[in-house]
Amino acid sequence: HAVEACRRLGLDVREGGIAQLPFAGSTFAVVLLKHVLEHTPCPREALAEQRRVLVPEGALFVAVPHGGYWKARWMPGRARFFRGHASREHFAYWTPATLERLLVECGFDVQSVHPRLWHRRAGLARRLADALAMPIVTPARALAGLMGLRKEFWMVATRREDGASPG
Repeated sequence: HAVEACRRLGLDVREGGIAQLPFAGSTFAVVLLKHVLEHTPCPREALAEQRRVLVPEGALFVAVPHGGYWKARWMPGRARFFRGHASREHFAYWTPATLERLLVECGFDVQSVHPRLWHRRAGLARRLADALAMPIVTPARALAGLMGLRKEFWMVATRREDGASPG
């Protein structure tokens, strides 16, 4: 349905699976996986394919539920954000450390980890308020992470040229 709707609008739309994309290698400068990787039964294959379509040093943005979130660990049946649904099952959960390890093993260099997603509608006033609150917010975020209060995080990684793990 979505593909046909986009085509009616005149957009160039292609169908493919996350581990088999219909694009030539080194096609994209940026790939975004926002709440996709946890629904992927073979994340290594999916990341290999994302790496293939990225240009050298291209950026991969990955947003996932935080596997250390307290409700997911202690009350998974009540954690709506973490329950699998019939067509949207979660195959895996990551913490920043485990996702970073996976990305490095798959030929990426992790550049940064962010505890919350960026809100594109944030205006100048919001960005300024965020900057002024930074001395208070930074320790609070660290404490939230230690207490398991983060539901999600996102990570930015770049494609390594050689694909080998550093070391």
